[in-house]
Amino acid sequence: MNVEHQKILNLLSAYLEKNSQLRFTQALFNLNINQKPESSDPFSGVLRDNYGDKDSSVLQRILDQLDQFEE
Repeated sequence: MNVEHQKILNLLSAYLEKNSQLRFTQALFNLNINQKPESSDPFSGVLRDNYGDKDSSVLQRILDQLDQFEE
């Protein structure tokens, strides 16, 4: 496991501790780990393919989303 993996897991763990009513997949979506494509129908069940996302990009999306929650 690299440093970015550990940071992602720590942030996800802290978020789930604080929001224990959420299901795991809801937390992934809320933290922008899983995303809908920008042009998709908001009611569609399609998620953006994030297979090629760099760990650093995922970590930054999580941090950005957590910052938005605090505003």
